[in-house]
Amino acid sequence: MASELSEEKVKELAELLRQKFLQNHSGDPDVDSRDVARIQGSLNWISKFVRHQRGDLDDAYNHLMESLRWRKSFGLHDIQYNDIDENLWRSGMAVDHGKDRQGNQVVILHIRMHHKDAKKADMLYRWVAYSFEANQRLYPDHRICMIFDMAGAGISNIDMDMLKFIVNCFKIYFPDLLGEQKQPAHHVTIYFAHRFHAHYCHTAYVYCLAHCFYIT
Repeated sequence: MASELSEEKVKELAELLRQKFLQNHSGDPDVDSRDVARIQGSLNWISKFVRHQRGDLDDAYNHLMESLRWRKSFGLHDIQYNDIDENLWRSGMAVDHGKDRQGNQVVILHIRMHHKDAKKADMLYRWVAYSFEANQRLYPDHRICMIFDMAGAGISNIDMDMLKFIVNCFKIYFPDLLGEQKQPAHHVTIYFAHRFHAHYCHTAYVYCLAHCFYIT
């Protein structure tokens, strides 16, 4: 199916997706009832799965179910702001850098400030998931432009488990959250920038880059 879908087509497919879900999984014990209510009440969220999968209804359905089951097992609805270690909010590791030219929030992750610690991994994952969920609910029509600032970072700062979690958030758990991508939806591009400037945030991408790679 063509990568560009009209909003009318997205809504049409989203309604089909909603009906398929409600017919098969509305009472699924592995799905949080609050997510079922969200799907019943609006097409906005479920449309994100359609848009993210370029209108492929089967892929959208599979990703919807994977996301819903993860949300229930992760306990996403029950995470509160005060449940997150306040040091993470104050750390400066993630910084809001305003908006790009499409109005998407620009988030800079200062990798030098992160050190992998198995004892703190769960809290870190909860922080990321809570932040993504809050952003998608507060700004449902906008996306995130994420920049990994590698300045001053070394091997001790690299955390592949955390990176994979963030990639899965964009690929599966929080569809259509990452700013517009040119490659297929099953790819996620992560950009590592040594230097950047807000002027380069033309869309969801930053063009002053040192490295980029795909994780599939």
